[in-house]
Order: sequence, then structure tokens, then C-alpha cells
Amino acid sequence: MQLIVLWRTLVRRWYLALVVLALVVASTYLVVHQVGPTYKAEGSALVFPPTSSRLVGGATKVQGNPYLQLAGVSQARDIVIRTLKSKSIHDEWASEFPGYDYEVTPDFTNSAPIILFTVEGSSSTGSAAALHGLMEHVPVVLLELQDGLGLTQYDMVTAKDLTRDEVPEVIRKTQIRAGILAAAVTLTLGLLLLALLESLLAARTRTRTDPITMLTQVEPHEADAPTPPDDRGDTQPAEPPDTRLVVSRLSKGRKKPSLGHVEPEGADHARGEKLTSVPVPTGRMSGRQG
Repeated sequence: MQLIVLWRTLVRRWYLALVVLALVVASTYLVVHQVGPTYKAEGSALVFPPTSSRLVGGATKVQGNPYLQLAGVSQARDIVIRTLKSKSIHDEWASEFPGYDYEVTPDFTNSAPIILFTVEGSSSTGSAAALHGLMEHVPVVLLELQDGLGLTQYDMVTAKDLTRDEVPEVIRKTQIRAGILAAAVTLTLGLLLLALLESLLAARTRTRTDPITMLTQVEPHEADAPTPPDDRGDTQPAEPPDTRLVVSRLSKGRKKPSLGHVEPEGADHARGEKLTSVPVPTGRMSGRQG
């Protein structure tokens, strides 16, 4: 359908266009309300190297600055990330926080052994709690990896939380996409139904105004009906119609002859006039010939 035809249809059927517009608004609102926004909470943790210590006067003192040795624990960070992505930890975390999802990646913006955490869910408080539960797995994983090696507390690789979102960020990307899709589908279906209705109404109007269709709807003449049975019970077939000779003058613009004027015999044939025999129904002859 061309755009000009569609526009004329919308103007002519403006009340139906308002109904379609109301359906589009209602469907979009319902889908957006049903999908809802997504809440994203982010956090980061630093994998901390072991400290060099010595015993001085019965007390343990740290020697040197451990932050200068951060480059040596990047492999330990990769092992922790791989462990957090394992199916066992994912299933354990998902059973505690159903309906939420997380992602664990290294921080590629710098060379420090930093782990980035991202948790998404349908609730603000739930996303914050799920992030907290995920980050608590880091020291547990490090302790399990180094357990049984006979290392002291100062010789173990540890982790330290750097950042953690208490108020998750509201993400409406999925909500907007769902609303746009619902509006587009509803509008397309509404316009298609409107065009179909317009086509049906136009076809019905043409059928009513068609002269051939009007002639076919005329009831048959009573003269064409079969003759009812007589007293003896037999049915008389319809008698053929009588014919009469009808003279039609086909010449146009002929003047009416004045009184006293007599046309010569055969004048009609000389002017090319034709005699046409047209059957004219006279109905059933009454009575029987004796």
C-alpha cells in the first residue's frame, strides 16, 4: 500500500487509527513494566603478595614494601579468576542468588593484579548482596590453593577489596529494547488489520453499486414460473411467449410527418430503415381452445 493511500485511510478511519494507537501505548507499557530495569553492581579486589618478615625481639616485623612486588602475583590472580569461573562455584553462587549473573575479568587498564567483578540482577539490594557474596570467594579460593604447602601466614598470597558498590547502577537498555520491539510489532499488526478492513469495506461497496450484480439479484418474473397442476393432477408446461412484430425506426432526427402528407410505399426501405422482430411475452393464454 502506498503512503498516500495509507494516509487517506488513516484520515478516513481516524477512529480506528485512535484504537490502534491506544493498543500500541498499552502494549508498550505492559512490556516495559513486565521486563523492568536491570541493576548492575561492580567491585574490584587486589591480589596481595606475601610479605617479607623477620622476628625482632619476639615480634614479627615486615621488611620492605609489598606493593613493589605486585607484578609477581599476576599468575595467582589468573588462577583465582579461572577458579571463580568454574561450574562448581557458579552453581553454588547461583543457588544462593537465583536469577542473577556475574562476570569476573582481570583489569586490563593497568599491570596490577586486580580482579574486576560485575553482578547484574532485577533487584538493587539483591545485586549488592550477590556482589558481596561473590567477592567473599576470593580469599577462600586463595586459602584452598595454598593449604597444605606448610606456609606461614606471612608467606601466603592474600586478597584485599578495593571497591564495592553499595548502590547498584540502574540499566534500562533491555527495558528500552523490549518496549521498542513491542511498539513496532503492535503498530505493524494494527496497520495491517486496518488496511485489510479498508479493502473489505471497499469491495463490499463496489459489489452493492455494480449494475450487473443488481440485475442478478432481481427475482424471476411470475410468467417464467411453471404452470400449476390442473384438476387432473398433471403439470402443464409453460407455453412459449407470443411474438409480435415491432417496427423500430433507427434513423435519428426524423421529423414527424404533417397531416395530409403520405409517404410513398417502400420509403422506409429506401432510407435504410430496418424491421426487427422482437419477441414480446404476452403471458399464458387463458382458457383452452375447443
